[in-house]
Amino acid sequence: MRRIDDLNRLVHGIEDGNLVIVSCDYHYESADVG
Repeated sequence: MRRIDDLNRLVHGIEDGNLVIVSCDYHYESADVG
């Protein structure tokens, strides 16, 4: 859970636009792997 909190903090520090793109890319990569 701590990792998630740290990630959220990092996310808030990043611009919303970049955050959305990174999240989408990450989810897509996870989907491909699965």
